[in-house]
Amino acid sequence: MEVESPARRLSPSPPMLFQTSTSSPASSSSSAYVPLLRGDPDSQDDVTLLEHDAQSKEGSKEHTSAGSVKRRLSPMVYWACALSLLCSACNISLLGLNVLSPTARPAPPLKYGNSYIGLEATVRDPSAPPLRPITTFPTGIAQVNASDPRAVYYDAHRWASTFGTVYPEDRRVLASSTEATYIQFWAGDFGMERCALKLLLPSLSPSDPESESSHDDDIVLPDSPDAALQVWRVETDTPGLDFHSLSWRSRPARGALLASWVLPRNGNGNATLESEVFRCPSGSFQAFELACAGRECRVDFRQTPKRKDLGFWLVQRPSI
Repeated sequence: MEVESPARRLSPSPPMLFQTSTSSPASSSSSAYVPLLRGDPDSQDDVTLLEHDAQSKEGSKEHTSAGSVKRRLSPMVYWACALSLLCSACNISLLGLNVLSPTARPAPPLKYGNSYIGLEATVRDPSAPPLRPITTFPTGIAQVNASDPRAVYYDAHRWASTFGTVYPEDRRVLASSTEATYIQFWAGDFGMERCALKLLLPSLSPSDPESESSHDDDIVLPDSPDAALQVWRVETDTPGLDFHSLSWRSRPARGALLASWVLPRNGNGNATLESEVFRCPSGSFQAFELACAGRECRVDFRQTPKRKDLGFWLVQRPSI
């Protein structure tokens, strides 16, 4: 009778293995051996094996969820990249078009600020005497010529002196069948918005030897009774007419006919011609075109602010 030794009785029996196959028993490459649990389910080795198996399953789940998120985000990234490339291509094409054919326009000029804010709300004494009219000298005078449409005839003559360059204030007024003069005034006074254009002509008769213009041969007036000097209003923007670029081709359009004067023949006697009253808002430019109508019409003289008996003046009268 064989007696079993204590060491043999206490040694653990090797774990039993069973074979699992996914296809057929003959395929050994796809077979796997999974160890069976020992007889004691509470042993430390079994607990460790179960924990390792649980961690492996959790890791595989996390990897699967991360992969699905990555697969969901990939199309969005592709579309974003494609959209950014498309926008970049559009910007480059627009930049090329602007370089080849620029269409940028300068910003419109700003309006002059009102220096009389709230002055219309003040109380004026009705018994106060009316304000005297204001006579304004033109801020600019220039000619245009139909026979030379591109030419600019802005008169800015000057001469050098020992103390610098001097720009005289006299300007030429010329009107004929092919030439016209543009004249501009600045109406900046508050409450003086009733304006009229006045033309003063001196006596050219040699019978008055004390007259300042009795020996002035530079004043040319029409000699025909059919000749008339027409005054047209011209609509201007905030900065007024640009006399440095004014030509027959770039001249502004005419507005309403303000006056049509038949000038005195041969300049006999002093003459004062005044247009109808029109509104001239405070802080605005008032521009006019002087043109000749009729045969043998020609007006030519030089106007200076020192001579009050010759030239065109803007008369401002009170409007409040």
